[in-house]
Order: sequence, then structure tokens, then C-alpha cells
Amino acid sequence: MAGTYAGLVNSPVGRKLATQLGLPRPATLRRYAVGAPLVDGSVLVGGLGVAPVAERVRALLKGEGIDAVDELADGGDG
Repeated sequence: MAGTYAGLVNSPVGRKLATQLGLPRPATLRRYAVGAPLVDGSVLVGGLGVAPVAERVRALLKGEGIDAVDELADGGDG
């Protein structure tokens, strides 16, 4: 159903109708391509307390060459 809806609201007529009705347009998802990085930028990894699973996730990401951070660079959104 989501594919059909996305196809409808992304067609020229469907886009105009969706805009007039105030319907949302689905985001275009980035698809993985061979040789491309798994993610663009850093990955935020957090947990409560000791969080051994978060530590394991950080280690796995580091093994893939991905930067894992435990806080936002700008200190948050508020």
C-alpha cells in the first residue's frame, strides 16, 4: 500500500491533489549501493547507566569504520 500511495502522490496529478488536500508526501529513502558507506556521518549511540549493549554497538560500528558518538555535537535541540 505504501508503494502505491507514494506512486500516487509523486505523480504530477497526484502531487497537485495531495497538496490541495494537505496529504503528506513520503520521504525518499536512501538505498544502499555496493561500495557506498553504510551511513553518512556519525551514529548517535546511547543507553541508560552502564549500557553494555551500547558499548557493543559502538565497537561494531567502529569495526565498520563508522564514527559512533554518545552526545550531540551542539548539545541537543533545546
